Amino acid sequence: MKLDRREKIILAGLVTVAAVGAMLVASPDADASPTSYLQRLNDYGISVYDTGLALQTGYAICGALDHVSPARVTYNLYNITGSDVPNYDVAAAWVAASIEELC
Repeated sequence: MKLDRREKIILAGLVTVAAVGAMLVASPDADASPTSYLQRLNDYGISVYDTGLALQTGYAICGALDHVSPARVTYNLYNITGSDVPNYDVAAAWVAASIEELC
């Protein structure tokens, strides 16, 4: 699947957020619930070993959803994270948890 210029920019943004996640400070929405988000990931069978990075990934997903479809965000998440997201279903669950609890 070939990415257009805008999608490449968004993908680069997601990669940047993940790479420098420890240096970024996310400002959650008033309705955002980090605890319920982490619990939702757990409910979906996603083990979280770094809660800060998991939260930053969730906020990056929310930001990406402002520009592209959930399907594209899922595709990008699966393709850029390597072994951290082992299959498309896990990526879809991660996007769903982000939408349900953070966005």
